[in-house]
Parts: sequence; structure tokens; C-alpha cells
Amino acid sequence: MATGRDLFGLSAQAKARLVEKLSSAAMRVAHSSRPPPRGPGTDHPDAKAGRLDVSRFEAHRDIRMIEEAADYLGIGDPFFRIHQGIAAAETLIGDRPYTNFASYNYLGINGDPRVAAAAKAAIDRYGTSVSASRMVSGERPIHRELEQALAPFTARRTPSRWSEAMRRT
Repeated sequence: MATGRDLFGLSAQAKARLVEKLSSAAMRVAHSSRPPPRGPGTDHPDAKAGRLDVSRFEAHRDIRMIEEAADYLGIGDPFFRIHQGIAAAETLIGDRPYTNFASYNYLGINGDPRVAAAAKAAIDRYGTSVSASRMVSGERPIHRELEQALAPFTARRTPSRWSEAMRRT
């Protein structure tokens, strides 16, 4: 990244001008069409229902400013972009490749045919329903198989049963 530029490629001065312009525009809109305040201590009907006015939070204002900056710069909605295909280190958005910094595919096996086949076989055998903890709802053979498979990679070298440890405490 170039010196003096932030993530959006704007200099500090350009960013300050943009923020000032958006803030003044936002203030004009806010004074002309702002909904009545909500929350405790107001006469708005939603206040009596105990609803929270999230617009009072700084984070909400930050998100709105980012959205307004994106509109002003012609970037489009920066949130909830549709990713095509399998989540990985690279993703496609609108048929254009991007580096994906938000994937949980740490091991790079998401989409691996062997993993997909094993997951499908587990669904066929155990279903898709989640249940309470093993201590409450009982075990499935797959729990112990996983622990035994992982044991050689741990310091204990033997299966560690969290539910058993909890039962003894």
C-alpha cells in the first residue's frame, strides 16, 4: 500500500474532505427526514415496546458512512456481496477474482471431493440434526473415532474426552 494512503486508496486529506462532505450531506438529510427518536425516555411508541434505536451507536454511524462513501464513489454496496463457488483463498464476485481474507478454509480442504464424500456419508448415516452436548444426549461412534484420530497429534497421545472430564468435576 502506498505511503500516506489507507485501505480505500485515499490520502488522509482526501478522506477528510470526503468525510466532511458526507457528514454535511448526512446532516441535511437527518434534519429533513429523520424519524422520531426511539428508546427509553422518548414518547415514540417503539420506546414503550423496549426497542433499541441502533442509530445512536457509533458503529452504526460508521457503517452508514461507509455505505454513503461507497455510493458517492460509485463503488456499490460493500456489504453482502455474492460470492460464487466454494469458499477458498480466492473468490469470485461478479465473475471477477478477489483474494478472500474472510474464509474459514484454513486447511484448504473445502470442496475437496474426499471431504465432501465423507460429509455426505455422515449425513446419510447420522442425519443433519444437531443435539445437546454428548453428556446430555449421548455419543455417536463418530465422536470417539474423531478423538482417536486426533490423539496422536496432541500432547497426551491418547483420546481426550471433554465430556468425561466435565463429568468428573
